[in-house]
Amino acid sequence: MRQRSIISPWVFVFILFVVFAWRITQYHLKPDYRVIAQAQRQYWSRIPINADRGTIRDREGNILALSVPVSSYYIDSEHWNPNDAKELNGIFPANVIDRISKEKEGRFIWVARKVQPNITEKLADKDLKGLFEIKEKLRYYPNNSLMTQTLGFCDIDDRGQAGIELAWDTTLFEPVGYRFSSRKRVGRLDNSLHIQKGPSSVVLTLDAKIQLIVEKILN
Repeated sequence: MRQRSIISPWVFVFILFVVFAWRITQYHLKPDYRVIAQAQRQYWSRIPINADRGTIRDREGNILALSVPVSSYYIDSEHWNPNDAKELNGIFPANVIDRISKEKEGRFIWVARKVQPNITEKLADKDLKGLFEIKEKLRYYPNNSLMTQTLGFCDIDDRGQAGIELAWDTTLFEPVGYRFSSRKRVGRLDNSLHIQKGPSSVVLTLDAKIQLIVEKILN
């Protein structure tokens, strides 16, 4: 009498597992074209921006140094058309125009940082895909040259380089933050979420009015 061959049910379980694993791997490595299309219409982008910087005040509370909002511009090379660079002639220097007229690698490329308000006004009328504006902070000294050597100055990234700005840099400066932006359509960013803590301020024992009188007499 011939003995029947019995196939273990675990074989079917194993085959089913392999099929599921293969399909899941396929979906992960090669997403559906509809998923890709949706991702191209909307995505989250993390943009590094230099941090806020605390104010410096005299003993009466008068502001000697503060950070004011300004605009900076960058291009996303995936959506930027190098031929559009000519539209920015007369707004940015020739070397900048030449640089962005060529094919670039990478998604984030600075065009200009902390530009003057008149440049921002000129760019407001432009509608160039792939050119983005973000807000940064520029160090401003409302009393111009008063206590220049004492207060010091900052670099482009708002890090103290001399004087009080350098000596109290760890108090005034908050490390670089990030702006998270969602792109709703090519060339435009939606509202952003700024992830960053606030820096501290520094109050000096100097009196700005007395210092101004002293400097005038010395001059």
